[in-house]
Amino acid sequence: MPGGWLLLTSPVWLVGAILLLIRGGFRGAFRATWDGFVAAFKGIGPMLQTRHELRARRRIKPAAMAAAFTWNPFAYLGRQIDVRPFPPQNPK
Repeated sequence: MPGGWLLLTSPVWLVGAILLLIRGGFRGAFRATWDGFVAAFKGIGPMLQTRHELRARRRIKPAAMAAAFTWNPFAYLGRQIDVRPFPPQNPK
């Protein structure tokens, strides 16, 4: 996710993370969900180091990436499938 979008959507990410932890508690998977979050944040350093390289190879514009995302938080929490047709590709 582009850094600017991450900052703009961070409140939504935070609420989503809390809801995932709550859902994990109801499903008996709180500890596994928590451990997943901890592992993700422990591995964030190497991921951020490769960010510059990935940005240089990016072939998609941020707006096109946003169009591919699922913006429905209930679909995300319910792990529902979101199938949409691919947009037409611009010829090179």
